[in-house]
Amino acid sequence: MIPLRYALLALILTALVLPTAAAVTSSEGYLNVDQVAITLDGDDARVRMDYNLAGGMRFLVFLLGTGDLEQKVKRVLNFPGARVEEIDTSHAVVRVEGASVDYGDGTYWFPEHQFGVTVPLITVRTPQYTQAFRMAPGTPRGIGYYYL
Repeated sequence: MIPLRYALLALILTALVLPTAAAVTSSEGYLNVDQVAITLDGDDARVRMDYNLAGGMRFLVFLLGTGDLEQKVKRVLNFPGARVEEIDTSHAVVRVEGASVDYGDGTYWFPEHQFGVTVPLITVRTPQYTQAFRMAPGTPRGIGYYYL
């Protein structure tokens, strides 16, 4: 019989080296993305990603911590300089400073953005309106908005 620690180590290593086809799927290893909600706040953005973890990974994240999960979240969201503010086994909240271009006088432009996977539902909220994209690898076009 295999000792529990060896089985646990094998499970961890398998999860870390599983190949993914990021452009075709909503998964990054053991992380399965459900939706991404981007709320634009001046030139910054608050990004919430809801996801589920494959197999017994919830237990492993609980046991070993969120370090690897945080790296996967950042890789999927693909915002340079993003700062994780909140993370658990079902969602993460990330702050992105300078996500939009400030044109002055309260006008902003959030440029087209590509994620590391295809996302089943992306919502982008501005102070004026909300746009939704389904089964998209990112926001297909830039979004202009006012923030006073």
